[in-house]
Amino acid sequence: MQKHDEEGTVQGLYTHQHRLQVLHDIERKSWRFIAQNEAPYIGICHTTLSRIYRGIAPRDKGVCGKLNITRYALAPACVKCGKVHTTRDCVDARKPTRKPRWVGTLGHAGGEWRYDK
Repeated sequence: MQKHDEEGTVQGLYTHQHRLQVLHDIERKSWRFIAQNEAPYIGICHTTLSRIYRGIAPRDKGVCGKLNITRYALAPACVKCGKVHTTRDCVDARKPTRKPRWVGTLGHAGGEWRYDK
């Protein structure tokens, strides 16, 4: 089980997920009944409760605030460079370069050879 921080997304989501499992599976209450009558979930849409039950974090700021779930979690650091990225791939990692090749130029007196970069 992952724990990001004291009141982070994963821990808070797991807490509500477990509570909804008890209400829905063990006590056999419907999602609509839970949304209308159970204390922390009153006023939250029954489909949102079903998504939390399945482990999907709510997107709405109001729902996250009502359930005390932070919307963001700590991002893992990149193994290659040690920074946190906003893109999928590491932009600071060294990209493979092609070998320079010899290029001949025809000019005055037979030309010259140089590296092409």
